[in-house]
Amino acid sequence: MNRKLMIFTIFLILGLAFAFQPARVQAQAETPGANNPTQTPVPLPQGSITGKIINQNNPAREVGELEVMLHILDQDQNELGMLHGQSTADGNFTITEVPFQVGLGYTAAVVFEETTYYSPMLWAEAGITEANVEVSVYESTPDLAAVRVEQMHVLFDFAQDGMEVKELFALSNLGERTVRAGQNIPGNSEVKASVLFPLPENADFINFEPQDNTRFIKYAGGFADLAPIQPGEMVNMLIAGFLLPYTDPQTFTFQTTLPVQSVNFVLPHTSGMTISAEGLGEPEKVEGQDGQIYDLYPLEAIPAGTSLVLTFTGEPNIPTNGTVIPVETSSTPNKLPITVGLGILGVALAAGGVYGWVRSTKRSADGVDEEEETGEAAEEEDAPGFDALLAQIARLDEQYEQGGLDEKEYHSRRESLMAQAKTALAENSEL
Repeated sequence: MNRKLMIFTIFLILGLAFAFQPARVQAQAETPGANNPTQTPVPLPQGSITGKIINQNNPAREVGELEVMLHILDQDQNELGMLHGQSTADGNFTITEVPFQVGLGYTAAVVFEETTYYSPMLWAEAGITEANVEVSVYESTPDLAAVRVEQMHVLFDFAQDGMEVKELFALSNLGERTVRAGQNIPGNSEVKASVLFPLPENADFINFEPQDNTRFIKYAGGFADLAPIQPGEMVNMLIAGFLLPYTDPQTFTFQTTLPVQSVNFVLPHTSGMTISAEGLGEPEKVEGQDGQIYDLYPLEAIPAGTSLVLTFTGEPNIPTNGTVIPVETSSTPNKLPITVGLGILGVALAAGGVYGWVRSTKRSADGVDEEEETGEAAEEEDAPGFDALLAQIARLDEQYEQGGLDEKEYHSRRESLMAQAKTALAENSEL
């Protein structure tokens, strides 16, 4: 019996650096020796974008006069500029002097009840200088009852100074309201969090992705996430990384504060270690984006309040005195068919890091038609504009870290790119 495709995500350190390079319009090349007259730039046609802000919980209720920010992007998702407008109390707005040209895209953003919402992306069409968008907003609630971890992935690695752990969370909100500011943060009475996550008491060098110093607050035994959780599937994504000291035996306690639909515990195949825990079976071999082989231990339907002890056995392969542990790559003809592409959208790329989707389509005992698998893999990899969005987020983060953007502009542009990436990810998952 064939197994279903199992999607999981692992964090790969690839050492990539992204340079911020604004897109430029390329002029037609001059013919050498020709007497070319000076060309006057032709201004782009201008028009207007109208729209309406709709309270999805109560469409008849006025949203109030809100600032509207219209983001203008090129076909590679580079942000070219932003225009501002104001809505009427009933949510209608018009933004004029909007440049229209095929290849330009537009998304309108508003802040409603301290949460930023975006309209779906709209692309300019030939000869059209008017367009209409709709921005859906939601009322807020502090209640976490409809929130769950849709996917969670825990990657372990071993270094000289301890066991490195990265936990990736993809959150879904199955309710009809945005969840925010309902959780008391231990030792902090100034703000409230949307959700709290546990951390081992002995965790050190704690870090987060996205690198937003206004979003996460650490406290003894955990951390708080202040980001609002809008309705939808896999709407918020984050990574918590930390270092644990070696112990004998080496263990890790997996704790949940929310229901978890599925979790994958991941080890490099050459780590020299295996994992055992209640409910865990034999690992599944998968190939990462870097070609390295990983052992994956899946677990599903974990209720909130679970405390599961993972035990590591074996002798960890740890580089010493400058030596490098050779990685194992798949070279057998009947290796697992894997589709690899850039993924995880909602979590911004930091300069130096890439998150890769890895899709495992393990063969069953009775086999699967190879040609059919190849076609399915090609469809899964086809994600127009998605990789470009990830790269743009990385470049934006790097530019901000280098002082090239003020904080307000950085957050506005970044939230716009994240919203587009989530939309692209959702569209791809429906294929």
